[in-house]
Amino acid sequence: MEQDKKKGIITTTGKIVIPVEMLNIKIAYNDNIIMAQKDKNTWVFYTLAGTPLFTKSYRNIQGASEGLISVVNDKKLVGFIDTTGKEIIAPTYKQAFDFAQGFTLVKEQDNKLALISKIGAKIAQLPGKELSSGFS
Repeated sequence: MEQDKKKGIITTTGKIVIPVEMLNIKIAYNDNIIMAQKDKNTWVFYTLAGTPLFTKSYRNIQGASEGLISVVNDKKLVGFIDTTGKEIIAPTYKQAFDFAQGFTLVKEQDNKLALISKIGAKIAQLPGKELSSGFS
């Protein structure tokens, strides 16, 4: 639902799942999490039923996959937190895709491309300097 440029989620029975006071809402059904932007740098994370999980400050949330949420800090660097809010991979990348089969492609600060695991271990350095799409 959207009202006065604020967003929220209300069921067909009228139950408020997410208050209509958010700037942006992203839903990751596979990870059973709703990510709602309360103000410029504050994101509130909820279960799909609307139970608040935790609040974190990030510039942006890119998405979630395989239990990890891609976050962007004030320096515009990307990292990953889990669905409890614990930082798993520190925001050190210029760009990153969602995880697929336990791995993701990232662009490092020196513009090199790499394949990393869900714990942040570099699996391989890759040729090229641009990420144009993910993989599966």
